[in-house]
Amino acid sequence: AADSRLWTSYKAALDKGDGYALRILFALCVTEIQAGEIEHARQTGALMLEQARRGKSILIEGWAHWWLGLVHYQWNELETAAQHFHAITEQLYSLHSSTVWLGLLGLILVQFARGELAGAEQTVVLLSQLDVDTLSYETEDTLAARAWLQFLRGDVVSAWRWADAYTAPVPDQPLYGPARAISM
Repeated sequence: AADSRLWTSYKAALDKGDGYALRILFALCVTEIQAGEIEHARQTGALMLEQARRGKSILIEGWAHWWLGLVHYQWNELETAAQHFHAITEQLYSLHSSTVWLGLLGLILVQFARGELAGAEQTVVLLSQLDVDTLSYETEDTLAARAWLQFLRGDVVSAWRWADAYTAPVPDQPLYGPARAISM
């Protein structure tokens, strides 16, 4: 029902590239991912990217890259996912900080999946710097990514030390939410 109403609102929008119409496409990506309709989310993300470029909305263009990166990551199309996440990281200071933050996390997951530990380490450093620049501290997700990297490099003691000291509840938000939570 939500999808139907959102599509009706989008079709009624006079300018498909304005902020209102683009936010409808964003909401559609959320509902489609949550419903497991990944192909629909890809199509909506591609439409969002096209319309954001037409409307010169760099912020929404960043979000479109993130949705598309997420879809391709879920399909294990890691090269395409990396291209979308890299498009975000190339504009670190032009996009919304949440988009950049999630884009960096997505890129780290791709790098982990591809065994690119040196690249993942560089991306974790960027993520850490973004945390410090925007929040003045490192988020739990950044610390978790660093611990996962330590684990993958064979430093099980350091990774275990972090995991053993972790006292916050396990995040209940998956990667697709701008709520800054990730499941590794």
